[in-house]
Amino acid sequence: MERRKQLSDKAKRTRLRMGWTQGEVAERAGISQQCVAKFESSAAGIRLDSFLAIWDALYDDWTITEWSK
Repeated sequence: MERRKQLSDKAKRTRLRMGWTQGEVAERAGISQQCVAKFESSAAGIRLDSFLAIWDALYDDWTITEWSK
């Protein structure tokens, strides 16, 4: 749950810094505004494809790096 909160907080901070509404992120991501709100609240999980769509809308050049435990 902690990681979900960290990711949703980071996405929300980025969205606000860019001056975008949840609706604008949703439009860029091709998903509903309700899905963006659900993700940002971190109250409930969203589908992986929705998460990736939000992340792609906010971050142009992100990459996955290997995480060590």
